[in-house]
Amino acid sequence: MSDESSDPYWDSVTAYYPPQDRIESVARWRTPELDLHGYYLREIPDQVWEMRHLKELHLYLNRLSALPESIGQLAGLTWLSLADNELTELPGRIGELTLLNRLDARRNRLTALPPSISRLSKLTDLYLDDNQFTEVPAVLGGLTELTTLSLSGNKISALPGWLPEMPGLASLHVARNPLLHVPQAVTDHFGLG
Repeated sequence: MSDESSDPYWDSVTAYYPPQDRIESVARWRTPELDLHGYYLREIPDQVWEMRHLKELHLYLNRLSALPESIGQLAGLTWLSLADNELTELPGRIGELTLLNRLDARRNRLTALPPSISRLSKLTDLYLDDNQFTEVPAVLGGLTELTTLSLSGNKISALPGWLPEMPGLASLHVARNPLLHVPQAVTDHFGLG
């Protein structure tokens, strides 16, 4: 998977369009994708949370320390990219994004996930690398469609035995964690070692 936050093409495109111009254009034309990456924004304009037509929202490479609960209004989202911010938590209403199939929250300061994450029944790809997790969030156990879980670069010392029981989980990434305990079933199922 390419690292979207280092793509020189997108960085050059961003330079020419102020965020408010992008927001107004997406609102006017009801474009399904809004890309606000790389502006180093500390907050997202309220107008964005009213765009119920959005399918993709890219907020990576900003300076967001929190997201408002009004993100729950974007119920049509299928892809949400929050990588490279300063988030310490995700809002509880993120569980209302029931069509979401890709969530990228790499390189933030997350230590836990809200219980509502378990309602993301269509989520297939979850990227939580380089955060502050000390354990695999138990709330993930109910995500039956999850195929890829990436938790590399956290502070996790043990992996739970229920991971192989997740019906869709095919790809587990846990490199760069201080792992002390990995159940044999987890090692065997995901080819770790």
